[in-house]
Amino acid sequence: MGRRAIYTGSEFGKLAGHAPALVDGDRILVSGTAGHDPAYGVFPPSGDDQRRREPGAIASKEAGR
Repeated sequence: MGRRAIYTGSEFGKLAGHAPALVDGDRILVSGTAGHDPAYGVFPPSGDDQRRREPGAIASKEAGR
């Protein structure tokens, strides 16, 4: 199983060629993203709470996990 980039479709990603996630075998690597809560416009209080937000969810969904 090879590597596969996961793109969100953001304008910045298109311009810079940035993929916020990469599937490598059975791992999903997420980088350059933050767990912003769009419903409230704030970041969750802890890093662990941020980890649970969208970046990982998007990567997992797109990776078929």
